[in-house]
Amino acid sequence: MHFGACSVPDYSQDRAEQYPRSCQADAEKYTFGAIAPECCRSAPRAGTACGVNGRLIGVTGPSGVGKDTIMQGIAATAPHFGLVRRTITRAPGLGGEDYEAVSDAEFDARRDAGGFVVHWQAHGLRYGIPEATVARIGRGEKLLVNLSRSVLHDVAARFGTFTVLCITAQPETLARRLTGRGRETTADIARRLSRPTPALPDGLAVITISNDGAPEDTVREALHLLAQGSAP
Repeated sequence: MHFGACSVPDYSQDRAEQYPRSCQADAEKYTFGAIAPECCRSAPRAGTACGVNGRLIGVTGPSGVGKDTIMQGIAATAPHFGLVRRTITRAPGLGGEDYEAVSDAEFDARRDAGGFVVHWQAHGLRYGIPEATVARIGRGEKLLVNLSRSVLHDVAARFGTFTVLCITAQPETLARRLTGRGRETTADIARRLSRPTPALPDGLAVITISNDGAPEDTVREALHLLAQGSAP
């Protein structure tokens, strides 16, 4: 199925290496390619959401809300959206997202060399966004990146066209998804869900969507709202 210049990627062919197995399965399960809004079904035009101006979309939300699934769905539906590969001090091959696994020593070396736009620590892990992201935006790429709320202001200071895509879900939805992951005990999940959610910083362009329903519906809504938020 083709929509002008934006076609549904074939995960079994040349793009398969760009997506972890879990995300390839998501793309096969949900027909993301059939739900692209009109602005993303035609060839890119300068000055539009599909044009030449770079744009960074910071995706945020609680664990279990489905950030990676929605990001992969957006990129699969409208391939002019790319993904930023995060650097994480995590063992390789754990799934969930396509990340670069590094040791703490390597992370420190890259940080000290100015290799990250921003970096942060959460739940015993350290996360970095490669400095190369700046050049990619400068070349006109539209990029999605999974970000902590704690660094949103710092990222906004580096990029003139920065939008926050905040994904939410009801507590029972989060509990069900976290349980399905099998990474935490029931008690750990309960403690995680009991923590208050920090407010988003003021002064940012924010799009908020719910992911309680089918992922393909969330992807459709996200693309529609991102198109509305683009410069004419």
